[in-house]
Amino acid sequence: MNAPSVFQAFVDKIFRDLHGLGVVVYIDDILIYSATRVEHVSLGGRVLGRLLEPDLYVKAEKCLFFQQSISFLGYRISTSGVEMESDRISAVRNWPTPTTVKEVQRFLGFTNYYWRFIRGFGQVAAPISSLLKGDQYACSGQLRRTGLLVT
Repeated sequence: MNAPSVFQAFVDKIFRDLHGLGVVVYIDDILIYSATRVEHVSLGGRVLGRLLEPDLYVKAEKCLFFQQSISFLGYRISTSGVEMESDRISAVRNWPTPTTVKEVQRFLGFTNYYWRFIRGFGQVAAPISSLLKGDQYACSGQLRRTGLLVT
């Protein structure tokens, strides 16, 4: 195991009973969401209390409270729902055409993270994924034909 996975297991244990109740924890990023200010204050207090028990602290300048919209792990989360960050959309649209298997792997790794926001992703990604088995130099034309990569 590496340090991030050990720390993730540690914080998962600390917050296990709060998962799904308005608290999302990924390594050292904590998202608290609630329907009301009262719930938010209550959850915030519980989270801070849990952090103090094992001597963990937060940097006040990195904390945001009572936000209607926030960036979290590459997503824009708001009262309207969850969507891709606009810079991530631009990154997909402006991705340089991969010409090697490794470049295709990078592209698929990035886009797989956002599959739910890309209409018909499975159908579009299938021919791209098939390039991982074939001729690495045939990638660019095939990718342009799929429509996922805009050049």
